[in-house]
Amino acid sequence: MKKLISFIMLFCMIFIGGKTTDIYAASTDIQAAWITTVYNADWPKVQNNPQEQKQEMIKILDTLKETGINTVMFQARTQGDALYKSNINPWSSVLTGVQGKDPGYDPLQFVIQEAHKRGMKVHVWLNPYRVTTTGTDINQLSTNHQARKNPSWVLSYNGRLYFNPELPEVKKHIVDTVAEIVSNYNIDGIHFDDYFYPANYPLPTGEGRDGKVANERRNHITEMITQVRSKIKSIKPAVEFGVSPSGIWKNKSSDALGSSTNGNESYYSDYADTRMWVKNNMVDYIVPQIYWETGNTSADYETLVKWWSDVANGTNVDLYIGHGIYKDQVATQINTQLEINKKYSQVDGSSYYTTLDILNNRQDCRNKIKTFLENNKLIDTSGHWAESTINEFVTKGYIGGYEDNTFKPDNSITRAEFVKIVNRVFGFTEAGTEKFDDVQASHWFYYDICVGVKAGYINGKSENKFDPNAPITREEVASIITSIKNNKDVNIDKLLNFSDALSVSSWAKSSVEGAIENKYLGGYSDNTIKPKNKTTRAEALVILSRIGR
Repeated sequence: MKKLISFIMLFCMIFIGGKTTDIYAASTDIQAAWITTVYNADWPKVQNNPQEQKQEMIKILDTLKETGINTVMFQARTQGDALYKSNINPWSSVLTGVQGKDPGYDPLQFVIQEAHKRGMKVHVWLNPYRVTTTGTDINQLSTNHQARKNPSWVLSYNGRLYFNPELPEVKKHIVDTVAEIVSNYNIDGIHFDDYFYPANYPLPTGEGRDGKVANERRNHITEMITQVRSKIKSIKPAVEFGVSPSGIWKNKSSDALGSSTNGNESYYSDYADTRMWVKNNMVDYIVPQIYWETGNTSADYETLVKWWSDVANGTNVDLYIGHGIYKDQVATQINTQLEINKKYSQVDGSSYYTTLDILNNRQDCRNKIKTFLENNKLIDTSGHWAESTINEFVTKGYIGGYEDNTFKPDNSITRAEFVKIVNRVFGFTEAGTEKFDDVQASHWFYYDICVGVKAGYINGKSENKFDPNAPITREEVASIITSIKNNKDVNIDKLLNFSDALSVSSWAKSSVEGAIENKYLGGYSDNTIKPKNKTTRAEALVILSRIGR
């Protein structure tokens, strides 16, 4: 499933004897924490006090950053409400104690500002359907709450209210809510949790869990997921969309494709066909909540990590593991769980629930996470001439390292690897149809090549050959970048200042000239440009970092 998130890293590939081997470094994976606002669980602990709330958040972000967390999943919709300025949903009561009351500032904007200042990504965590956590009196909601304005949209179950997933109006409301956030805020991702239909919502008499009504319910949830992702990509293609479902899709006893577990099955309890979403690339990433410990008789941790890794394999969906450190038995062995993750190349990172347990260092979990991450940093970039750029790209999630925690900055980069980074840097995500005989759907780079074709910057070595595993030359890099930026320069003058100007291929002269003119490409101390040299991994990053400066 290797592809950047991204809310996201680059997985590089090496080729040995024709066999593809995944290589990665845990230090550059997504390391996320869920910041829970419902029930004021993690934040805010005070109400009606913007300054204290801001100081609370600063302390949280500082602690998470110091721990090694690089992404926050900030809960901005708890009960059909908003912890951001919205024209659709009322202000959340967690801020002031009163739903619909303006808190005097924009919490989401503050989180984005402070997190990005610290080099951390922000994924906006939304609960799409929940209306109340307790109580069924719709008149207790704010007058501008969509459920109160449209009571026909609501269903009641177990003393709570929910938006009815089967209604087109509800699907549109969720899509509109997401669109408003993506349009108005500089976020890195949209994140849904595991609440879809109310858990174990009963079926009509005579209907089975694999029957018509159950399947229709799953289709309604899938339709919403598809519409949300489509809307996100139509507004800001670089914003990622991910879901954090319950850790068990189905048990093997229910389906041969299921896991060797004996626990609650989200396929049936929540009507969420999460395996299908991954297999069909309907989300950018998936964060199964594997909230059990190793050796659990009903749901062993590693059994589920392996199962989800197998599901994600061959897709374009990133896999992050959700850890339930709110449980002592998980918190105490979090270092063991992270070591297990390293065994599975499909695992792109972790997310921890809850933030409060990190802050309180439950069972020493914060120190264990920090130590693990420090022990898995890149080990061969310190003092390198491109160190700051490499670190910048790692922080942004554009790149990763190798399994031995090296980056190999002076090794050459392949054409396919460069295309992957380019897509991440420019936020290209829409795939076209590739035309190359040496690019097959089974190849790890297939998706990115298709994206490059759609973006219009891909050229082959010949009409039907892309040569994805060949090192990319400096003049080829110049061609790609100036094609994207539309700044090739046919007035060849700057290039002539270099002693080897005549060695530039005729087809690349305007590209190299444009790259020099715009300061993307520089020369060497011996006054050469070396257009046919293989581009190193470090050089590729530095060239890309100069774009937009």
